[in-house]
Amino acid sequence: MTLLFFNILLALEILETVKVFEKSHEVKIRIILMICMIAVSRKILMLDIFEGNPMSEIVLAALMVGLSGGYYLINKKPSVRSEEQN
Repeated sequence: MTLLFFNILLALEILETVKVFEKSHEVKIRIILMICMIAVSRKILMLDIFEGNPMSEIVLAALMVGLSGGYYLINKKPSVRSEEQN
């Protein structure tokens, strides 16, 4: 049931990205990072604890840390449009 929820959430985020791109022809990196984190979370939930490969678990953990760090840095940086308004 949880995987179905993540599949639906992933599809909705992808649709939102396509809509934003069609309207303004901008790539919203924040949305893309969020989609990637949802996809990695889904993969983590599908892992089998007893028959898992330790190296793949380490890689998924490193990927999630990297994506989370990128998302944090993107949110921390002030937007270009707010700087133009000042």
